[in-house]
Amino acid sequence: MRIIGGTLRGRKLKSLKGLKTRPTSEMVREALFNILGEKVINSIFLDAYAGTGAVGIEAISRGAKKVYFIEKDKEACRVIRENIKTLGVEEQAVIIRGKIPEIFYSFTEKDDFDIIFLDPPYGDFNIDCINALKEEGFIKTNTLVILQCSFNEKINLTEEFTVIKEKKYGITKLVFFRRN
Repeated sequence: MRIIGGTLRGRKLKSLKGLKTRPTSEMVREALFNILGEKVINSIFLDAYAGTGAVGIEAISRGAKKVYFIEKDKEACRVIRENIKTLGVEEQAVIIRGKIPEIFYSFTEKDDFDIIFLDPPYGDFNIDCINALKEEGFIKTNTLVILQCSFNEKINLTEEFTVIKEKKYGITKLVFFRRN
């Protein structure tokens, strides 16, 4: 696995062995960041269900000012830390170990997120995650939220949110939405 674009382009990332995480493929990451374009530059980015941290690290490579990585698995957090240290981007990264959505209710960092990327295990998306982010004030009207899920997963958002775009890539779907 490698970084696709930006200042760290071509650098390799460590990943976990086995099926504990499902890293976002290079094709999907490239498509995601092509869609985001310059919105990433100087953004505060949240990579929730971070796994190996590939999406958040790609955001740093493409100019994000700060990236928060949230992951519940201890080994995955270790891999994210190693990747961040190897790449020398520790000052731009905050790694938080915790379970989503509960972690959002005890979140001590109160940065305003510009972009929130959610990549729960396929079939496990729960609207409680969105509700927790909204209730705790993390989703503003200008926050772009992106959900990565299975291409056939039905996403039922409340009327409070508007889907801007949906893109399918093989078995993966990216859903872009904002709060009204």
